[in-house]
Amino acid sequence: MTITDPILPNQLTWPSIPPLVVDPLTARGEAPPVGATVPPTPPTCGRHWAVVYGKYDPLTDTHPTIWQIPRPVMIRCEWERVRDDPSRARVDIGYASDCIDQVASLNVINQNIGIYREGILVYFGVITRLEFEEARVEIYAEDMLWFMRRRVLNPGYDNATVGVNAIDHVNFMLWQSYFSFGFNPQGMVSASEPYILPVLQTDAEKSNRAVNNWQITVHEDLEHQSQYTNIDYSTFGKAIYFWDFNTRWTGLDLPDLLESDVSSFPRVTQYGNAAYTRAIRTDGSGYAGLYDEFSTPGSTVTDEYFRNIDFLMGNSEPNDRDGPPSADTIANWERVAKKTLSGRLPNQELVAIPNGTTLMPSCTWNIDYTLAGSWFSITVARAGRVVTSLLRLQSLRVVETGEEGERISITTTAAPDDWVTPT
Repeated sequence: MTITDPILPNQLTWPSIPPLVVDPLTARGEAPPVGATVPPTPPTCGRHWAVVYGKYDPLTDTHPTIWQIPRPVMIRCEWERVRDDPSRARVDIGYASDCIDQVASLNVINQNIGIYREGILVYFGVITRLEFEEARVEIYAEDMLWFMRRRVLNPGYDNATVGVNAIDHVNFMLWQSYFSFGFNPQGMVSASEPYILPVLQTDAEKSNRAVNNWQITVHEDLEHQSQYTNIDYSTFGKAIYFWDFNTRWTGLDLPDLLESDVSSFPRVTQYGNAAYTRAIRTDGSGYAGLYDEFSTPGSTVTDEYFRNIDFLMGNSEPNDRDGPPSADTIANWERVAKKTLSGRLPNQELVAIPNGTTLMPSCTWNIDYTLAGSWFSITVARAGRVVTSLLRLQSLRVVETGEEGERISITTTAAPDDWVTPT
């Protein structure tokens, strides 16, 4: 498939990677199709408005519009993007005499909500809960991962003998075992627009897992791959992106963050309890892959006091094969162990941003197109120390109310010292 989307301010540069969608309902950067068009002159109260959409129609390859919620009745709107976790949203509307019928027609599961921020669709999810109160109704939604947590994986698979590239495995699992075989409620594997989007990496870690039929849900398998083969994933509208933990998706790098851009001052930290010099990836049956930073030529760790500070990782897959692991499997475990030590060496100084920190108006990030998992740099001077750190955006949360206006908060996590670019 050839992707011809317009270039975004932070667009990807690798032709083999599908670009971020401008409008997750169409994935083409166009206005939503007829029947799902937001009025060109939206109400003027607040920055957000929302649209309730129906279930996916395979004949038109779109979601029909049910109700555009007028901005004057929206009293609260919040949405988020979270790395390696579901993203949720909430819209509160006050009752008005001219929208009682629309409120009464709201349903869960077979209706979706799209949230717009100044004309840009920033969130799309399935309505999972409705709460009708005396003077308002609260609409709660979750992204497309909601379906994955309620879909049992069948058939299972067996990658124990021959390890499979973890990204390829997740891609196959989503396409074949979840969003295909007649179960495609949101058009995730639409023939015209893809929404399951891997960032391919040929040297990604391998999965040696075996799963029986009816053993786990699709989301549980994705969580396993995230934990044990270092797969990152994030949703953007309808789309689900996933990539290797050490992949620096430089096309989505955010502008440098300044101390003046955040409400809470960043801190320079040394985490002694997170410091290790040797990582061991074991299957619990007497076999392991090992990486020893202290014994690596050219290592910056030279003090004997730091020798053999061990980080032990079990892969929870001891019974997925017969006999000892192959040499290729051991080599893969060694690569996993090396990645795990990234950012964990003794006396490393890092910048930490307090969770829930609010972005100030001076921040130059384009919030509408910011993907959880993006990397950025920050420099902080504290107590005679000047430290520059690479961080990853763990979550982005936007809340707007009529009384308090809009507030944007973030959580972050350290980025690996070593990274690769997609191939």
